[in-house]
Amino acid sequence: MNDGNTPNSSNAPDLFKWDTTRYTNFRKLLIGGTANIHNAHISVSGGSNTTQYLLSASYRKETTVFPGKFADQTFYSHASLLHRSKNNAPFDKEKLIPPVPRLHRLLLFYR
Repeated sequence: MNDGNTPNSSNAPDLFKWDTTRYTNFRKLLIGGTANIHNAHISVSGGSNTTQYLLSASYRKETTVFPGKFADQTFYSHASLLHRSKNNAPFDKEKLIPPVPRLHRLLLFYR
């Protein structure tokens, strides 16, 4: 032995306390699990000739092959609303926002 000590159960427990004839497949133990992916999606849409809407939501859960709770979970949502006038007139923002001094109008859009 390199340091002159005779191996025993106190200075070399790996040689005496563990079963040296037992085989452990560490690759299978650590990364031998099964990864799963779960997806769910729902959407609702509808409307009329002038207004359409869309609401949707999605959920995704993806696990790993490693033991433990290392799953990745994600939730997505989306909402959309489209409206047109009956005569398809162009959108005029000046009719929606009353006239204000130029500086105040600029600040209003940056809030």
